[in-house]
Amino acid sequence: MIQGKTIFITGGAGFIASTLIARLAEHNRIVVYDNYTRNTLKGTPYERHPNVKQVEGDVLDFERLRMQMQGAQIVVHAAGELHLSVPRAVMGLAYGDEWTNMLQPFWALPLLGITGLKARDILGYSLAIMLLAGPLYALALLCF
Repeated sequence: MIQGKTIFITGGAGFIASTLIARLAEHNRIVVYDNYTRNTLKGTPYERHPNVKQVEGDVLDFERLRMQMQGAQIVVHAAGELHLSVPRAVMGLAYGDEWTNMLQPFWALPLLGITGLKARDILGYSLAIMLLAGPLYALALLCF
């Protein structure tokens, strides 16, 4: 376990970082650097914990970030925003996974076993379907 360190966490008020803070705050000094668009520290014991210093700032403001980071022995970058709605992000992930699965014939293993074909026998067809479906998936993501 890490002890006696100054830990600088970008995006410290987000879900993942707040879970990390809960594990590290008792034995370390934590500097939370966040723009607080989503504040999961609010209402927790770590909102006013003596070992947790909160600094409002944006990771795109390099000079402020560099200044606040001084003296930190460990830096954890946990900041990140998708700037997407949750449904659109989920659909993008699902479409991307589906699209790459078209090329990988693992979905067809039972069929290959029954027919006695090899994966290389269907790879060309899989590639053609993947290339045809790609623009359709991209269009669906843009429209919906």
